[in-house]
Amino acid sequence: MSIPGLCRTDLKYYLGLESTAANDAALDVLMGKAESAVERFCDRTFHYEELTEYISLREPQDWLACKKWPIASVAGLTTDWQNSRTEFTVATELIVDEEQYGDGIIQINTTSSDTVNTFFYAGHHNNVITYTAGYSLNNTNHANDLDNLQEAVYQVVGDMWSKRQSMGKESETIGDWSASFTPIMVRKHFPQEVRDMLIGYMRLPPHYF
Repeated sequence: MSIPGLCRTDLKYYLGLESTAANDAALDVLMGKAESAVERFCDRTFHYEELTEYISLREPQDWLACKKWPIASVAGLTTDWQNSRTEFTVATELIVDEEQYGDGIIQINTTSSDTVNTFFYAGHHNNVITYTAGYSLNNTNHANDLDNLQEAVYQVVGDMWSKRQSMGKESETIGDWSASFTPIMVRKHFPQEVRDMLIGYMRLPPHYF
């Protein structure tokens, strides 16, 4: 699971469903589909990991938007394949076109004495950052965010459960529960409450990269 802490037991309690073999099998399928839909909606994954990201820019700017957050540490940052960058900070928020975005922003330190390199260069995959980021059950600071993400998945499952006769269902066998589902059209089928809940976890729109 990309979202730490997802649990069928919690899901059944959330939905008020009895524990039966058919229910358990169905909920496992739906929970995986719902989690994938949440990831697609937010254009990111959520588990804690170290990764290397190659970021392209259309024009020079003083910030980079990483695809994963919260950022725990940055092991290295280079621009144009050779210049190591050290004068930067991990921003806690960024406002673009009156929209506020949270963690995952690397910003040039404006107090830097290096007045020449005060921006990240435009180019294709030329800004390279290795960092550790994501949500962990071992970090108590992540508890509220994980609760929100888990609830979003459970709500999507609940919506699919109640509408499974019409939400992209290709087939269904009630006995041992054998079903194949077409991908969820998130913009069409996500409840508005879920979309509002996830807006703060979305990556920046593509035209900002």
